[in-house]
Amino acid sequence: MYMKNSKTNTPKKTVMNKDEVYEMQRKIDEGIYLAQKRLIERAKHNHTTLVIAREGEVIEVNAEELCPIRRKIYPPIR
Repeated sequence: MYMKNSKTNTPKKTVMNKDEVYEMQRKIDEGIYLAQKRLIERAKHNHTTLVIAREGEVIEVNAEELCPIRRKIYPPIR
């Protein structure tokens, strides 16, 4: 992660600790889940199909067959 030094306006490297990495990953996973949920809801509402990859093959499925997957992440080990 890079931030600008306020005095010199040059990039400065910052290192995230384990808690910050965990929190960022949690937010990314929550965002992906929400995007999947909205996409499936929109496809159901519009009575359309979605194209997905399943077991190495690209297939077309009805939105009613899908549900968003919430990835379980574990808290950092201390």
